[in-house]
Amino acid sequence: MARSTNILCIDVGSTAVRLAEFSYPSDSMVLQNFKVTEYSELLTEANRHLLITSAVRQALEETEFTTDRCHVSVSGQAAFMRFVKLPPVREEEARILQIIEYEAQQNVPFPMNEVIWDHQLFTTGEDDGDLEVMFVVIKNEIVETVARAITDAGLEPEIVDFAPAALYNVARANHVGENECSMVLNIGGRCTTLLFVDGGRFFARTIPIAGFSITQQIAKEFGISNEEAEALKRAHGFVALGGAYEEPESEVAATISKIVRNVMTRLHGEINRSISVYRAQQKGRKPSHLYLAGGSSTMMYTEHFFSEKLRMEVSYLNPFKIVTIEDNMVAPLQEHAHLFAEVVGVGLRGLNDLMEVPVDVNLVPESIKKKHLMRNRVPFLIASAAVWIAALTFLVLIEQRVSGMYKEATATDQQFIEKLAAKVKVIKRKQEQVTAVQDQINDLDRTLGLRYRWLDLLNAIQRSKPMDVWITGIERMKGPQVVAAEGDQGPEGSDLDIIFSAQVHTVKSADDSKEGDLNWLKVRGQGVFLPEKDAETDTFSRPMFTPVQEEELIKKADLEGLSPAARKKRIEEIRQSLRVSISEKGGTILAQQFRKILILQPEIYNTKSETEIISFNKDVPYDNIEIFEIQINLAEPIGREE
Repeated sequence: MARSTNILCIDVGSTAVRLAEFSYPSDSMVLQNFKVTEYSELLTEANRHLLITSAVRQALEETEFTTDRCHVSVSGQAAFMRFVKLPPVREEEARILQIIEYEAQQNVPFPMNEVIWDHQLFTTGEDDGDLEVMFVVIKNEIVETVARAITDAGLEPEIVDFAPAALYNVARANHVGENECSMVLNIGGRCTTLLFVDGGRFFARTIPIAGFSITQQIAKEFGISNEEAEALKRAHGFVALGGAYEEPESEVAATISKIVRNVMTRLHGEINRSISVYRAQQKGRKPSHLYLAGGSSTMMYTEHFFSEKLRMEVSYLNPFKIVTIEDNMVAPLQEHAHLFAEVVGVGLRGLNDLMEVPVDVNLVPESIKKKHLMRNRVPFLIASAAVWIAALTFLVLIEQRVSGMYKEATATDQQFIEKLAAKVKVIKRKQEQVTAVQDQINDLDRTLGLRYRWLDLLNAIQRSKPMDVWITGIERMKGPQVVAAEGDQGPEGSDLDIIFSAQVHTVKSADDSKEGDLNWLKVRGQGVFLPEKDAETDTFSRPMFTPVQEEELIKKADLEGLSPAARKKRIEEIRQSLRVSISEKGGTILAQQFRKILILQPEIYNTKSETEIISFNKDVPYDNIEIFEIQINLAEPIGREE
């Protein structure tokens, strides 16, 4: 866009951006065009830059604006505002500015290097001549984000105003509060701005109750999203009348109207508190008129509600009384006029050469100031650029010479690198040979380490052998054999099943070891029964385990928490239970106990299967001799090399 005397004024709100282009013939303002563009989603800190840029670009594409100069207004919610009384000062202006800067440091709740701030002096109108200063403070990152978004859209912000100041300027221009104390209530999307205009007095407060508060309550009441709640508010929203009145037929509309009234009642409470503060601290007069503005002020019966609650005259603020409007824009502007109070207030800053606005704070960031300063230095920069070009030409010539020298050095280094690469290949081959030899050494070490496996296995079988049992043979088995063995359970009524509760009675035939590995062994043996007769019970019994085996079985018993006497008694009971009653012919007791003791040996027992009896008592002519065969599953297979 070509530069012109026109100014595009932008109000960056919390739900939309509002743009209006003004021209300034002689001492008046003429509206050239306007546009309202809502954000595509909810505005947050994270998406602020993207949404503002997108909305401004959309407005520029859809509307014929003719200038890239712009004045911007930011929401009062984004800025911090405070009024501080100063004592009468009859000194030079520099001294007053020092006092103001000191007061700013005392009253601004942020580090001064993190904010942009400005001030405005007001006279209180009292006889003592006290001054009042208004401080406006905004975080650097907020105003930088807004300014960068406007710049990215192709515009050039010259002034950054804030909503309460712009609203006060337009109120004063329309003679609001000239002869009385009046209030201006701008109900926006995220916050409400309340102004007290009392002649030359100015007091403002930002209240965090606005249209979005209604939307949130509707969403909570109906259990819906904020977007759906906003649509319901716009379709059915109005302020419910107080007292007895006929509710609308729609239950949804009735509920929404009550929600709106509740929020407006909260806002009314904040207004009453603000009036009390204004009259007590600022010594202001009692307000007699309320002017409404802002998008959320147009809900039906809002004017009636505040008139009833505040008991004063309520009307809508028309900011365009001081603006010349072309006939073709009157009709479309009527629907949006209440949204443009801040826009017109910012536009008044374009009349600064002809008239002085009451509040002329400027929160333009340093980046924009530097840009304006750079524009004024363009001629000097062009001359400087010519000098730099000459200097760069000289540097390029030097660089070419240096580059040639660098290439020569690089070629020499490349030859050296190639020689090193050849040596690296030789080293890698040697390392591979060393690795192969080391693997062979590791295999030999593993083989040597397994030479005691057979001794450990035979010792484990020997340790498991009950008393009076002989091993007659050990054979290799290709796999497990399942043969029914009669009498394969422990003696009835004994504690053996409790002690050997970990046994499994299913032999699995699956073999996942390598072909040729030794997994199963067959152990043949025989035992002689020498039963001892108990004279009192007239029964035969005998100890079936060695003392070492008995100690292992006692360790597996649950003796936790027993007193010493009870523990001793329990151990004696276990020892007695291990004296198994047998018939005169013996039976399979020895083979069963051998099998159970074998399960306890870690060198033998494999959790995937179980050591079992294969057969017993094969054609033995003696009643007290038992011949048996037991198959055992090794915990780890033994390979061929062992």
